[in-house]
Amino acid sequence: MLQEVAPHKLKSDAIMHLEGVTRIDGKTHEVGLRLIGNKEFVEIDLGNSYWQSVYITKDGWEIGHQKNYFYRSKAMKSLAKPSKESIAVDWIETALNLKGHNYSKLIMGWLIGCFMPLGPKPLLVIQGEQGSGKSLLASILRKLVDPTKADKTSLPSSERDLYVQAQNNFMLSFDNQRTLYKKKSDWLCRMATGGGYSTRRLYTNTEEEVFSMVRPIILNGITQIAEQPDLIDRSIFINMPMIDPAIRKSESEILSYVDNIRPQIFGLICDSLVSILGAEEKQNENLPRMADFARFVSKAEEHLEWQEGEFVNALNENRLEALIELNEYDPLLNAITAYATKKKRYGFVFQGTPTMLLKDLTSLTAAKPGKSGLPDNPATLSKKLNGLKPVLREMGIQITDKKSGNKREKRIDWIKIDENEAEGTDGTVDLG
Repeated sequence: MLQEVAPHKLKSDAIMHLEGVTRIDGKTHEVGLRLIGNKEFVEIDLGNSYWQSVYITKDGWEIGHQKNYFYRSKAMKSLAKPSKESIAVDWIETALNLKGHNYSKLIMGWLIGCFMPLGPKPLLVIQGEQGSGKSLLASILRKLVDPTKADKTSLPSSERDLYVQAQNNFMLSFDNQRTLYKKKSDWLCRMATGGGYSTRRLYTNTEEEVFSMVRPIILNGITQIAEQPDLIDRSIFINMPMIDPAIRKSESEILSYVDNIRPQIFGLICDSLVSILGAEEKQNENLPRMADFARFVSKAEEHLEWQEGEFVNALNENRLEALIELNEYDPLLNAITAYATKKKRYGFVFQGTPTMLLKDLTSLTAAKPGKSGLPDNPATLSKKLNGLKPVLREMGIQITDKKSGNKREKRIDWIKIDENEAEGTDGTVDLG
């Protein structure tokens, strides 16, 4: 007598059998989410029901059936089909009145860099007062790169949830961020540069789940969001100005304007990618931390009618502005720069133990350590100084670890100093 088998058991057994056959005899293919490519081509999934993509090489781009393999999430929406019609105006300035600070170049460069198939992608941090259009700009940019049913979300409370979200979204956009704790800052740094995350697979004891991916990320908020130097190194900052009520446009007007030119904007991005794939490698000077991204976008400078080296300069200026702003928020960084500036004419600033340095820094403030925002002990001071070394070096201040007998000392010098300001660098000046 045949034993009756439940339908769900038959289905489960069939799936397991097919999975086993596929693992042994099946071919393996690289699968992309929205984007796949290398130095020879870039293919972008349009996300429409016809499974069309834009296939880009150094010879041009075309829309057709997908040549590679893509997966999609349930929330993914379709991109506008790119147009070969050119844009006659600077759409970024026109849509959001973003003038000065090279913001148009930085945003356009960031959009192009989102489609860089290999390498890190910097975060775009949008800051400004209420009503300055931060969330609107984030929505517009998300729609140009990776439209979805929920274009802005809150930053997840766990790193696992962040990677699950990234598994299903090519771009991540986190709205209304106020305080970014260091651990979350570290998560975003890893996501920007391609670090991995591993955890135990659910409902198992020994199996491991590993995530490794790079995603374009947008953060927006009112206050200074990025306070960690390593996150600043990986970010582009857009400080939104207040909108004059006399020229304010409604959100629907702005969205309608951008929607009408989305095909031309996407076409400009595709044309820029063609020029990048066909360009020869060139040496760039003063590259920022995200060097691969900077080199990639710089190859499109001629096509975009920018001056050679203009994009790298814009990135460096943007980062320097962010460091200056950080100086206003970080008490220790502020104290160190004030202390060094006071002795700038000597070139040499300080050499001694962390205890001596903490005493000198404390004397600059009326409050006691801890209450003033300064570390309350020499060990914490040394640890925080190590994290600030790259920032201070960018500002022209070098911190070197020295050993004198059994003591570990810190030496502080100016490495960028006007010769007219220097009076001596032999370390014999009065430190009082």
